[in-house]
Amino acid sequence: MPAGLLLCSVVRAVAQKPFVEGCITYTVSMDPAADDAGITRHAGRYRIYLKDQMIRKELELDNGYRSTILWNGSTREAYSLQVTADQQFAVQLRQQDLEAAQKPYKKFRISDAKGSDLLAGWQCRMAVVSYPGGTESHICYSKDWKVAEPLLFDWFPGITVLPLSFEFRNPSGVLLRFHAETLVAAPMENALFRVPPEYRIISNEEYKKLSR
Repeated sequence: MPAGLLLCSVVRAVAQKPFVEGCITYTVSMDPAADDAGITRHAGRYRIYLKDQMIRKELELDNGYRSTILWNGSTREAYSLQVTADQQFAVQLRQQDLEAAQKPYKKFRISDAKGSDLLAGWQCRMAVVSYPGGTESHICYSKDWKVAEPLLFDWFPGITVLPLSFEFRNPSGVLLRFHAETLVAAPMENALFRVPPEYRIISNEEYKKLSR
């Protein structure tokens, strides 16, 4: 290998920083399926907090929808924080349930496309993600950050680059678009990743019975 190419490779490797603690905030837009005439579009924010093997994911939409998932990779425990009219629950989730939700998106492939963008202060490369089932998704990812936690992104399990913009169409046909607004690599409070004391911990089966 020529000396110039070797030096370039070393510089790129050193420049890539591991994203092990911090918070990414995405703006979110939701477009209804093509056959859902009259359905209102919604917008909101999606935040991912990370501290070593602990993850907190928050989705907030302008229609009042809230979803918070806590994951502790050390204890292999996961919870979904749910609020009803008069109670607050931390619903226990199994690791196999989280992994099963990611199963349709495993073994995806990233193919670089033309173009780039600047999101949250970082350059990102346009690409297309292809899934085994034949579906595709557009993504803009940063090579400046290295991701190691396989459960960090539900729709890109095991991805090692950092998605700063991506889209996802859910089983109902709703298209969700995410664009990074801020990226903060800084110490996060441990309390973010714990079940709040006012929440009652129950099993998923218990919660399903209460929700009937």
